[in-house]
Formats: sequence, C-alpha cells, structure tokens
Amino acid sequence: MAWGKTTEDVERRINEALEVVAEQISILGLSLATEKSEAVFFKRQYKKRKPTIRLNGADVPITKTMRYLGLTIDEKLKFREHIKEAAKKGQRVLTSLKSL
Repeated sequence: MAWGKTTEDVERRINEALEVVAEQISILGLSLATEKSEAVFFKRQYKKRKPTIRLNGADVPITKTMRYLGLTIDEKLKFREHIKEAAKKGQRVLTSLKSL
C-alpha cells in the first residue's frame, strides 16, 4: 500500500517499499516471482498517468482487478467480479447436487 498527493509521490513511495521488500526476501535466501505480481490502484486521480511500478527490475502490470487470498478485488472496491465468480461457482454446485 502506498499513498500520495501526486502520481510521482505514489510511484516513489511504492518503488522504495518494494526495493526494501525485495532486499529482505533476498537476504532470507528466497526469491520473488515477479511474473506473478500485479497492482491495482483504488483512486481515480491516476487515470491520466498511472505510476510505474518496478520489482527486481521488471515492470509490475497495473490491472483493474486482482485475486488476493481467494478474493477478487477491483479498483472501485465494488466486488462485482468476485460476486459473479461466487454465483457461477454456486450454480455449478447446485447443478451437481441436482443430479444426485
């Protein structure tokens, strides 16, 4: 999580934090799967230029939704995509139970 008044401020803060995290993980002898990393921004003010996020030299894609601990989070925190997915899963379970 990072916040700031300007896009540049957010970009600086998040990249500094990610450098610290990457360094600490490296010290522990672990590695980051940068290809699995993604970011979501929850403010509208970044529509003109979203911050550039880098992790171990790789750009982190900024997406409209992401999955975290089984929950689909969207940039407006409406959880519509998560509800759609849960409804589909519930429908599949119901259909399977009907055949018993």
